[in-house]
Amino acid sequence: MVVFHGTFAKLDKASSDTLTVEPYIAWGYPKLTQPQVIYKHGCGEISKKRTPLTDNPLIARSLGKYGIISVENLIPKTYTVGKSFKEANNFLVIFSTTGYFLKGLYSWNIAASRQADGILVE
Repeated sequence: MVVFHGTFAKLDKASSDTLTVEPYIAWGYPKLTQPQVIYKHGCGEISKKRTPLTDNPLIARSLGKYGIISVENLIPKTYTVGKSFKEANNFLVIFSTTGYFLKGLYSWNIAASRQADGILVE
């Protein structure tokens, strides 16, 4: 198991059945929005190497045949799980984060459990 790594996945019946959350795992929505995650941590696999998404010509060379020529075209493909999602997701490599949410993990888990009980926490 690798901690603080992520990828995008299409959630269907099969993947939903394989995803289980045990009581000792903290989960929830990330603080960053999905476009911010791609801009900050996004890398693509170009010539079998992990390459940061620094400029649009890199993306256009790899995904241009699918109509994806920039980061702005790549984000909706992963967000909406639309046409060319598979190609876009295969291009993106697993991203890693720093685990910045650990500071408030205890209070966050309490808030998450209260939300699960139907109590609105703000």
